[in-house]
Amino acid sequence: MHLNDLEYDLVIIGATSAALGIASEVRNRYRTLILNATSMVAYEFINAYKPGANWEKEPETEPARVLRERLVSENIIRSGNAHIYSAGPVFYKAFRALQADILLETGLVSAEEKEGGYELSVYHVGGFQTVHAGCMIDTTEREAGIRRKSLNCLLVNKEKSEPFPALSPEEALSLEGADFHPDGDEVLNSAIMKISAPAAASLQETRHKLIECWERRPKAVANWKIAAIGLCFDVTPSTGYREISKTHILLPSAWQDNPLSAVDAGVALGRSVSI
Repeated sequence: MHLNDLEYDLVIIGATSAALGIASEVRNRYRTLILNATSMVAYEFINAYKPGANWEKEPETEPARVLRERLVSENIIRSGNAHIYSAGPVFYKAFRALQADILLETGLVSAEEKEGGYELSVYHVGGFQTVHAGCMIDTTEREAGIRRKSLNCLLVNKEKSEPFPALSPEEALSLEGADFHPDGDEVLNSAIMKISAPAAASLQETRHKLIECWERRPKAVANWKIAAIGLCFDVTPSTGYREISKTHILLPSAWQDNPLSAVDAGVALGRSVSI
């Protein structure tokens, strides 16, 4: 090892909701590092504007229950829906409370299996650095692959008495076959629009496609405006949990129904990890 090398029991790839659950469970047992390519946490739901599903389901673990209570108290979960794009501060506080080191804006260049563990090469503002770990868990879709992806945006209408309409097949076709998920309530009249993208499509080109698509929207949704566009793709991984070896595990967070179920899945995995 070199002087500037880092050594950990466990390295988690991605500051995802699943990573939060894993780190919460192992924090008293293993020295843990979380690597994340951007500054966004729980981004696979929050910054992707991923609507999620089964929000009415009660979490199974204490970390997820605490998060749900905070989301309810902040009116992020209400009326059976979740305005998850507003949940950033709640998750940042949860990550900050972890007894784990977190490197944001840090790209994973390579990961090689070595005797006794793994050697990871990472790149951040300080340059290249080597991380040694006994176990590696990837909570992104990097190794799992992508089944489908979309770029999502938040639509709003200042007229609360005007719910998002059911579009005819012809109207939907004019919007590139976009999917719509109304999530309005007594506070906010809103909906999530999802524009599908090929696996190789970039965020920039899909953003242009989304905006151009909405500019030619039908009259039925003329009063609806784009309030914000996701900062990353809403991804459906090709696979869920997969054990490559006892010390190399995939748990893509975006596979789960919502960030709370992803935290539950992370906690469950954390209980079984043995290094």
